[in-house]
Amino acid sequence: MAPRKNGTGYSYRRHKSSGQAVVSLPRGDGTYKDYLLGEYGSRQSKAEYHRILAEWQARGGRVEAHADITIAELLVTYRRWAKSYYRDSDGDTTREVEHINYAIRPLKAMYAHTIAADFGPLALKACQNWFLELELTRKRINRETHRLRKIFKWAVSEQILPPAVYQALLTVECLKAGRSGAKDGAPVKPVDLELVDKTLPHLNAHVRALVQFMRFTGCRTTEACLLRPCDIDRSQTIWVYRPSRHKTMLLGKERIICIGPRGQELLRPHLDSCGPDEFIYSPQRMARERSAALRQARKTLVQPSQQNRRSRKPKRAPGERYDPNVIGKAVARACDKAGLTRWNPYRLRHTFATMARAAHGIDAAQVALGHDHATITLTYAEKDAALAAKVAESLG
Repeated sequence: MAPRKNGTGYSYRRHKSSGQAVVSLPRGDGTYKDYLLGEYGSRQSKAEYHRILAEWQARGGRVEAHADITIAELLVTYRRWAKSYYRDSDGDTTREVEHINYAIRPLKAMYAHTIAADFGPLALKACQNWFLELELTRKRINRETHRLRKIFKWAVSEQILPPAVYQALLTVECLKAGRSGAKDGAPVKPVDLELVDKTLPHLNAHVRALVQFMRFTGCRTTEACLLRPCDIDRSQTIWVYRPSRHKTMLLGKERIICIGPRGQELLRPHLDSCGPDEFIYSPQRMARERSAALRQARKTLVQPSQQNRRSRKPKRAPGERYDPNVIGKAVARACDKAGLTRWNPYRLRHTFATMARAAHGIDAAQVALGHDHATITLTYAEKDAALAAKVAESLG
């Protein structure tokens, strides 16, 4: 029999056999656990009731985990929490949930029925070797290892596992370059602008303009996809774009992207064709513009049978805005079509950083890219070989 509920949760009531105060909380499997609180009606028992109920709510409606909880049971609980936690400002789950689903693959494959408290450093190293066999890069393996540790760190914070479990996992070091057998991925380099210019004709109008916007501003692909007229301040000579969502938004930081004359000239035709709250680069509007252009270029009259036929609904209607992954795939297809070497649009940010650093210094590049520290900018901005040549000429 389920316990009575009051307006704020499970009720404070008298335990029949002992006469003490008691509250019953669900375990999640259809059964309930009784918590004896002390003398019924006493101030101490009511304080104990509020404490137990508050901790139960903080754990997401779960009683204390059993000592024999398995990895599979832990993953179910953690994934449920992750789906509610990793959300953007619109309430949609972020890509971190997808990354977590990938990281837990070795846990599900090798340790699903293992007691979570028995998962130790050797087991975590076995997960690293599992990723090694997939030939992932060293940095990728280290990221997945960090995600696995976070699962057990969260379990400790929720009092599901003892702290010693997570502390033991911290003794497993990240893979070191040249000492692990894992391959290192090639560093991301700036893209040659001549290669970009040869690719642009093979992209549709909206994707082409979006790629050029990234080139002129150094913004991230996601920031370019989210561009709307209402997010652009055009009151000054240099326009200022404040994305509605950005990478460091949850940290309370503001992202400002300045748009110069070339970027403004690029945007003006699109600003005239969309509403203030619409995305400037939109697959839906691109489809409408393509259809309108085809109708205008038509040389024969539309037949009655064509006018009266019912239009087919597409299996997948165009979205309101582009997805960053779609932009990358579109550029890859354009490169293949033109017989060019493939390049990723995100490399335009590295190109912009290198040019900004060469022209105005590292501080200016740091501000333009929206980095808190110049050391982060250094990973984007390639060192100017001309400056090194001048040093060698004067000192060497």
